[in-house]
Amino acid sequence: MRMRKGLLLVLATLLIVLTGCQAVGGVEVGTALKQLATVKSLESKGSFAIKINVAPNAKLDKEQREVIDLINSTRIETLTKVQDTNNVSVKGTAYIKDKKLGFHMVVDSKQMAVHVDGAKAPIVVSFMPEGMEGFNLEDFPILSPAVQNQFQEKFVSFFVKHAPNPTVIDVKATEETVFDQKLNVNRIHAEFGANETFDWTRGLIKSVVADEAGTKAWLKDVITTFGEVMKTMDDSAEVQLLVKNSETSANLAYSWLKDNGVKAVDEFEQELKRLLKGLPSYAPLMSKDTNIKVDWFVDSELNTHKMLSEFNLALPQDSVFPFTSVQVKQSVEYRNVNKPISVDSLDTSKALKATDPTLTPGDWLRHFDSNSDMHKFMLETGFTNKYVMLSLFEDDGYEDWGYDHPRPIVEKGKTFVPLRYVAESFDADVKWDKSKKQIRIVDDITQKVIILNVDSKSAKVDGKAVALKNAPKLVKGTVYVPLVEVADFLNVKAKFQSHEYGKWISLQRN
Repeated sequence: MRMRKGLLLVLATLLIVLTGCQAVGGVEVGTALKQLATVKSLESKGSFAIKINVAPNAKLDKEQREVIDLINSTRIETLTKVQDTNNVSVKGTAYIKDKKLGFHMVVDSKQMAVHVDGAKAPIVVSFMPEGMEGFNLEDFPILSPAVQNQFQEKFVSFFVKHAPNPTVIDVKATEETVFDQKLNVNRIHAEFGANETFDWTRGLIKSVVADEAGTKAWLKDVITTFGEVMKTMDDSAEVQLLVKNSETSANLAYSWLKDNGVKAVDEFEQELKRLLKGLPSYAPLMSKDTNIKVDWFVDSELNTHKMLSEFNLALPQDSVFPFTSVQVKQSVEYRNVNKPISVDSLDTSKALKATDPTLTPGDWLRHFDSNSDMHKFMLETGFTNKYVMLSLFEDDGYEDWGYDHPRPIVEKGKTFVPLRYVAESFDADVKWDKSKKQIRIVDDITQKVIILNVDSKSAKVDGKAVALKNAPKLVKGTVYVPLVEVADFLNVKAKFQSHEYGKWISLQRN
């Protein structure tokens, strides 16, 4: 729920690992981190892109290459407004191949609402679990703003004190463009490779252990701060005792860290080396080629104005793996930090509830204009694809074992399938008129209306008469229809398949 706080805490943690906290080139990195972690409101402009690098000898089929091209062509640009702890809005554009998709997202303490170009109304995702709408999230201790604020400030302050710097870090005075304005800033450039992980962690633990009084005080403070939350999650006697005796608990935690911290890191490193010795192709995962790089721009007062980051994940190098690496690039610019900000609101009175379990692929398609890029994108990416398998009867005495739906039947070489099961498997609406022995089907995707009558070869599709080769029949309370006709009506492809363990019909909608 605390979107802004959560994101800033993740960012602060990343920067602590990446840049360390010791002064570099006269710039107090730790102080800049503390200031970033206590930001209350801001505007930011950013971009985000992912690139998957394919191995030169990779054997990808047409569909796989299309997916890779789709991912590599995607770029997202955003303008974010953070009003306070609860209220955030994001306006942006997603560029996907030759398509341009605008969106507007608003997040508060209760829900996230998103409006996408071509949509008839916003789409809403509630943060409140089903059946708990009457509760106030602010009343839950685990979500208390005070708890989150305390944790974030204490977390950053403590680790700023102890985190070592990475191998590559430097500071340079430069001029940088932020929101179209030229600023004189210091650029903190840092790189952190996966190969540094264990040495960095050992350095952190040794510093924490050396600061016995400070570490014990911090641990006690954390236990006290989160005491009520811990008891809410687990009311066992052990937890009650831990919280009640916070000083003793902190001392025990410190003693364990002192005796086992570095040792645990050493053991984990040796175990990983043994593992990689047996799987040498996976070595790139923990090499310098898996790394994070950042350019962090701060002014003379250590306020953050811009950040450029790049994450590279080196992948296993073997014939089975078709990719060499994944690269994620992000840039963020900041302005109006800790100044009054108002989010861009959305009218959600007619919103579509994304958590509604009755929504079908057709419902989602109809939520967007049929000429919109989003509608076309959903169709192109296989949003409506669906696969259903129907097992055929076997002469092995086990034909009903493990199946909770009627099985197809074959008469004189003609296959009939259970209408309701098949139609509803493809999200069609099925109505049965017992007095007329008539079935009305509405296709989920096309909204085509099909009328069938038991024991009749006459049918109607969108009001037009259609002749069937075989009439639907009623067998033990289940309406069966000819496979060929129902597959055609629902726009699915039917295929008979066999295996040593049985035979079945596959139905697929693309």
